[in-house]
Amino acid sequence: MGLLNQCRVALQVALRGLQLRCWPVINTVIGTASVVGVFVVLLSIAAGYERTLQLSGDADNLLIMRAGARSELESSLTGEQARLIRNATAVAKDAQGRPRAAAEVYAIASVEEDGDSNNIALRGVEEASYQLRPRWRLVEGRKPKSGMRELLVGRRATQRFQSLSLGAQIPIADGKWTVVGVFEADGGVAESELWTDISTLQSAYQRGEQVQLVVVRLAEARGIAAFRTALEKDPRLDVQVETEEDYYSQQAQQMNGFVKTLGFSISFLMGLAAVFVALNAGYASTTARAREIATMIALGLEERAMTLSVLLESVALSLLGGVLGSALAYAFFDGHLSSTLFYSKDFAQVVFAFEVTAGILLQAIAAAVLIGVIGGLWPALSVTRLPAAHALGIHR
Repeated sequence: MGLLNQCRVALQVALRGLQLRCWPVINTVIGTASVVGVFVVLLSIAAGYERTLQLSGDADNLLIMRAGARSELESSLTGEQARLIRNATAVAKDAQGRPRAAAEVYAIASVEEDGDSNNIALRGVEEASYQLRPRWRLVEGRKPKSGMRELLVGRRATQRFQSLSLGAQIPIADGKWTVVGVFEADGGVAESELWTDISTLQSAYQRGEQVQLVVVRLAEARGIAAFRTALEKDPRLDVQVETEEDYYSQQAQQMNGFVKTLGFSISFLMGLAAVFVALNAGYASTTARAREIATMIALGLEERAMTLSVLLESVALSLLGGVLGSALAYAFFDGHLSSTLFYSKDFAQVVFAFEVTAGILLQAIAAAVLIGVIGGLWPALSVTRLPAAHALGIHR
């Protein structure tokens, strides 16, 4: 009988006796499922946050902010500076000959939800702002009117915060603002924001003509370097130029790196505990099966076949736990909406959905297999040292 056939026979015998070793088996499966589940959830946070920011950036849009500003909130441009940028010759024109550029005001609104105060981004926009964001679309209600304290709310913000539903009145600055519309942007950061007419927001916050940034699209995409050089050398401006894609990509990388480091660290510590559980279960299993293992060796099964069968049993149980943990994490967390201020450059809530990807599931299954291998290796190697084997006088 070949090695693989011997191993198959040993595994069949072991499986028939699982009910006699139910508690070690359950501990191994549950321990591995817990580790893998936490691992999947943490990585899905990073994946979901990164996906939200990736959907926010457009490589064709340029953000012009004050030099040295690390975020929109830190930036400030005068009305004259905004006009100079808007009228630059490199800026594209629409069908009516108007510059494809929009000055925008950025502020933070404090929104109450269940007794807690939440920082929500409040963006004052021009009509061109909608055109510069091809993913943007109105799904309920209408756009705010100029001079009226009215708001558009991103879809995810309405889902995360019930107080931002259509028709709600939100206390902002020195008055009540009414939600008159809901918009979507393919799940990007914009869906975490409140939008209103730019002049209305400037008046409410007494900012005059001051804006935070200007969003532009160039006539020639290849002209970014020349456009940047021209603006940065203009003594009237003192600005920096960055693609919208790069702006959000940097934020995504920071959050992604942190969450992945945290996820792997926590999973490693929990994995150690799971390995010890697997070790204990493996030793308990081989001890309980001492006479059974010795008998099979006496009947002609090779010791290495028995060793391999014990290792494969450990891997199989850990794999079962990995599949269980992954399935539960996917069922309960994939698509779950959450929000965070963490690594938000502007200290505003970013609403995102947990995203359990195929890559994360493959990493989780690989982690489960690794736990099974490490946890089952030493018990498998101890097969030939079992007292029962010596007692039967078959030790080789």
